[in-house]
Amino acid sequence: MSTNLWTNISNPSFRTRATAIAIAVGITPILAIGTINYLQVRQTSEQQEAGVQKARAQTLADKLNRFIFERYGDVEILASLPVFADAKVTAVASDATKTKVLNKFISSYQVYDSIAIFDLNGNPIAQSQGDKLDNHADRSYFQEVLKTGKTVISDPSISKSSGKLVLHFAAPIRDLVTDRIIGVARTRTPIDRLASPLQDFASKTENFYIINRKTNKIFMSSNDAYKNRLETPEMAQARSQPGLIPFQRTDTGNRVELLSAAPFTKLKGLPELPWTAVVAIDDDTAFIEVKGLLLTILAGTGVMVGVAIGLSTLVSDRVARYIKRAIETISNSTSEIVDTVQTQEIAVNQQANSAIATTDSVNELESISTETAQQAASSATGARQALSLAEEGTQSVQRTIREMSELRDRVDEIAIQIINLGEQTGQITNISNLVSDLAKQTNMLALKAAVEAARAGEQGKGFGVVAGEIRKLADESKKSAQKINNLATDIQTAIDRTVAVTDLGTKTATEGIQVAEQTATTFIGVTDAVSNVFLSSQQISASVTRQATAIQQVLDAMTIISQGSQESAVGMHKVKTFTNELNQVADELQAAVS
Repeated sequence: MSTNLWTNISNPSFRTRATAIAIAVGITPILAIGTINYLQVRQTSEQQEAGVQKARAQTLADKLNRFIFERYGDVEILASLPVFADAKVTAVASDATKTKVLNKFISSYQVYDSIAIFDLNGNPIAQSQGDKLDNHADRSYFQEVLKTGKTVISDPSISKSSGKLVLHFAAPIRDLVTDRIIGVARTRTPIDRLASPLQDFASKTENFYIINRKTNKIFMSSNDAYKNRLETPEMAQARSQPGLIPFQRTDTGNRVELLSAAPFTKLKGLPELPWTAVVAIDDDTAFIEVKGLLLTILAGTGVMVGVAIGLSTLVSDRVARYIKRAIETISNSTSEIVDTVQTQEIAVNQQANSAIATTDSVNELESISTETAQQAASSATGARQALSLAEEGTQSVQRTIREMSELRDRVDEIAIQIINLGEQTGQITNISNLVSDLAKQTNMLALKAAVEAARAGEQGKGFGVVAGEIRKLADESKKSAQKINNLATDIQTAIDRTVAVTDLGTKTATEGIQVAEQTATTFIGVTDAVSNVFLSSQQISASVTRQATAIQQVLDAMTIISQGSQESAVGMHKVKTFTNELNQVADELQAAVS
C-alpha cells in the first residue's frame, strides 16, 4: 500500500496534472494584481490616516489650549477687581460681599470648585463656599507668584484640600494706586471639568490622552483606566516620531489603537504649557476599507480556485474518456491480431521485418501524439481560465473607479460646507465687534454717570457705586468680545487647515482614479493577449486531432500487413510479442488516466 501511495505521489495522474496546471495559470495573475493593488491602497490609506489623525491631535491641543487661556484670563480679572485690589473698596467691603463675588465667579463659569484670596503670608482673607482653607504659603504656585510677580498655571496635582486631581491658576493682586503686590488670587479647577470641551473627541473607536511632559504622566484622558498614570512607551514614541504608532490596550481585550501626537503651541499672553495631546483611533476602524479589499481578494481567489478545479476536472474527464475508448480499441485489435497469429503462423518471413520496423515507428509517433494532445488540452483550459479572470479583473477595476469618483464628490461637498462655516465665522466676528462697540458706549455712559454722581456729593454716592459696577460690566463685555474674536480667529484657522486636508483628500482620490484607469487599460491588454493564446491553443488541438487520424490510418495499414504475414511462423511469433508489449502500454496508459 505504501508503494502504491509513493507511486501516486511521484507519478501524478493525468487529471491531477491538468488540475494543477489550470490552478497555476488561473490564480497567478489574480494573486499578483490583487497583491499589488492591496499594497498600494494600504500605503495610501496609512498616509491619509496619519495626516487626518495628526490634524485631530493638533485640533485637540488647540481647543484645550484656548480653554486654559480663558481660565488664565479669568484669574487675572479676579485679581484686578476693586473689591480686592482697591484698598478703599476692600476696607468697606464685608466678608460676605467678597464671598458673594467669589461664589458668583464659580456659578458663572462652572469650571471651578474653589476660589480664594490670600494675603502675602498665605493666609486666606476671602474664599468661596466650602470647607475653610488653611495657610497656603507652602504651595509651589503661591511661592512662584510672589517670586515672579506673574500669573502662574500649576502642574496637575492631587489637591491637599479636596484630594482630587486639579489644576491651579494663581495671579498676583496689585494695589490699583501703588501697583505693589498685596495678595494672591487663586482658582482651582478639577481636571474632570477641563475635559468638558473635549467630549466630542471621545467615542467607541477614538480616545484622547493629555500628557504632562514634565512628569510624563497622563493627567487627562477619555479612558479612565489611564488617568494619572505614566505614559506608555508607545505614547512616548508617538511624541517623538511622525506617523501612526500601534498601541495595544490591555483594558479592552488587547485591542490595537493607532496613536498620533501634537504638542501644545504657545499662545500670546499665556505661559508655554509642557503638554502633549495624543489621539488614538481603533485600528479596525482606521483601515476597515483596506481590510475589506483584502477579504475581497481572498474570496475572489478562492472562487477562482474552485472554478479552475471544476473546469479542469470536466475537461480532464472528457479527455480521459476519449483515451480509454482508444485503449479499448487497441486492446480489441491486439486480441484479434493474437487470434489471427495463432491460426496463421506460416509464411510471413519477408513481410515480418518490414512490419516490425514500421510498427516501432508508429508506436513512437503515437506516444508523441498522445503527449501533444495532453499539452494542447491543458493549454486551452488554462487560457480559458485566464481569459475569464482578466474579464472579471476589468469589471472590478471599473467598480473601483466609480466608488473613488463618489468619494471625491463627497470630499467636494465637505469642502463646500467648510467654506459656508467660514462665512458664518465672519458673521460671529461682526457681532463680536458690535458687542465691543456697545461696551465702549456703555463705559462712556458709566464715566459720565460717575462724574454726575461725584457732583451730587453724598446723595450721589450710591449712584456712583452703581456706575462703577456698570463700567466693570462694560469692561468685562469688551474682554469677552475680544475673546470671541480670538476664538473666531482660531476657528477660521482650523477651517483653513481642514480645507487643506480636504484638498489633499480630493487630490489623492483623483490620483487613485488615474491609477485604477491605468490598471483597467492593462487588464484590456491582458484580455487580448489571453484571447490570442486561447485561439492558438484551439488550433494546436485541431492539428493534434488530425494527426491522431493519420496515425489511425497507419495502424489500419499495419493490420493489413499483419494479415499478409500469415506465411511466416517466426514473424507471427514476433508480431505476437509486440502485441503483448502494446497491451502492457495500454494498461499503463489506463492506470495514468484513472
